[in-house]
Amino acid sequence: MNFTREQLAKNSDYASRKINTVFARMGLQHAKLYATTNTEHAAEDNQWIS
Repeated sequence: MNFTREQLAKNSDYASRKINTVFARMGLQHAKLYATTNTEHAAEDNQWIS
């Protein structure tokens, strides 16, 4: 299969956008996880303090 330069450019653009979306989603999940863990730790700390 022969791709023209335009098609190749379009494909790589699409691929990089797709990859960015995946990374963004992973980052979001990681941030949520981090926030949850921090909240739990904060609750534990408060128990110790009070």
